[in-house]
Amino acid sequence: MSVSIKKTDEENHFRETLLLFYPWKDEDKDLLGKCDTFKSHYLSMQRIIDAKCKEYEQFAELELARDVVEADSRGFDDIAPSTEQMEGDTAEEEAIDSESFIYCNHDRVF
Repeated sequence: MSVSIKKTDEENHFRETLLLFYPWKDEDKDLLGKCDTFKSHYLSMQRIIDAKCKEYEQFAELELARDVVEADSRGFDDIAPSTEQMEGDTAEEEAIDSESFIYCNHDRVF
């Protein structure tokens, strides 16, 4: 990776962080402030931005847990997609006593 691309990616990272967590009205003026780069403006406002990030981080763990549970649930659909349908169909059917097993029926009176 060339140095100019790496610097651009770094600047873009700080620009996006400022967009998300720093109040602004005019992107061109407010995101750079009085600084020459997004990185320098981010570093000058880092405490404020970090505090704002922490407000949203408290939900990150809950969202991760929800995503894991949903992924597990979808995984079962891939393993046996027709199982739920077959179980529902079977539950709707009535049981039929078989004459072949008449002697195994413990409820039957002789």
